[in-house]
Amino acid sequence: MQGDSEVTNAFVIRLTTKVLNLLLKVMHRIKQSSIPVLVLVILTFMIPVCSHACTIFLLTDDDQTLFFSNEDYTNPNTFMWFIPKGEGHYGSAYVGFDNGQAQGGMNSEGLAFDWWAGAYNPYDWDESKSRAKGSSSMRMLESCKNVEEAIEFYKIHAEPSFANATIFIADKTGASVIIGSKDGKLFFDKSTQSRVLGAGTKTFGTLHEKNPSVDMENGTQILKQCVTTGTFATKYSHIFDLRTGDITLYRFETEEAPAQLNLHPELQKGEHFYNIPSLKQQLKEAPQALLINMRRLVLFEYEKIQDTVQASKLPLELLIDLSNGTIDASQYADGFWENLKEEQAEIKASLSSFGTLKYIDPIQKENQENDTVYHFVAIYKHGRILWEFRFDKDRVVHNLQLRAAALTG
Repeated sequence: MQGDSEVTNAFVIRLTTKVLNLLLKVMHRIKQSSIPVLVLVILTFMIPVCSHACTIFLLTDDDQTLFFSNEDYTNPNTFMWFIPKGEGHYGSAYVGFDNGQAQGGMNSEGLAFDWWAGAYNPYDWDESKSRAKGSSSMRMLESCKNVEEAIEFYKIHAEPSFANATIFIADKTGASVIIGSKDGKLFFDKSTQSRVLGAGTKTFGTLHEKNPSVDMENGTQILKQCVTTGTFATKYSHIFDLRTGDITLYRFETEEAPAQLNLHPELQKGEHFYNIPSLKQQLKEAPQALLINMRRLVLFEYEKIQDTVQASKLPLELLIDLSNGTIDASQYADGFWENLKEEQAEIKASLSSFGTLKYIDPIQKENQENDTVYHFVAIYKHGRILWEFRFDKDRVVHNLQLRAAALTG
């Protein structure tokens, strides 16, 4: 990585495995206990969190361009959120999980993307290239209006995740590109035809050969046949009409009718989000303000809250201890500490690629009954993390969560 030759691509992949294993262990404990625990999300400089089972395909002809995706993973906390057009960026809709990193999305210009996490391919990415701020795919979507611009974006921006993941990008003309790595280099596979990426490739091929028509009904039936079950089950399925902005969202396991909305009226509502399992009901209600980690460039563009010196001293010390693996049990509630102490070594290893913690900026404070919740952006030598602290009236930590993260150098 630029400015950090010791953090090699191979190390990033090993670190990804450690963090994923830690996440799965913590999720297992959450199911057995109501005690809040520290959850390390999959970091934005690592592989996208969708599994090998995800399926993405495009149906296109002279009249329609429809973008389909099944999102397969372990996390049931799924969201759709909207960020309107602003200075230097297009309006966009995103879908993903509760870490604020979009797994897919569509912008106001009719460009869409989604990720498939495939097998590891050695990738000698160019360390002289600049890193996008935060999620590269979100920066791509908000700044590009077609496939050719998206290709140029990834030619000039480094994305180490291509060692483990492949991105499918399409625009309203029916043009598409699949970008991934092979033999240590990036490839750009362009097309203007209907095609597929991911676990449902064989199913898509069989069904599309029998019925190549480009319409919602045919595409929905193919999408449904590509749904997976088990540990990495399909959590939601979406269809983007890249010419009209229509969005159709299914949860096939419920056998309910889909939720339907359109990008352009949603963008007119301002920044907001929906819980995907409750989407149909929430469409009838007032829009919900974005969760903090859904905010655009939250790790880089923010306003510090006032009275920061006293608020920041203890969290800064706790985060330094967390990075050093020297956590003081007296600073944490007993139940939270019991879960946290088992993961000290793995947490230290997972944070090591960020380098030395330099300082923290408090950006939000919220009083909730007997607790106070703070959000801090922590600035490390090689990255940034959005941390959430929950303190009781005695300044004892009852919960600590990583809400967003980005590697910067």
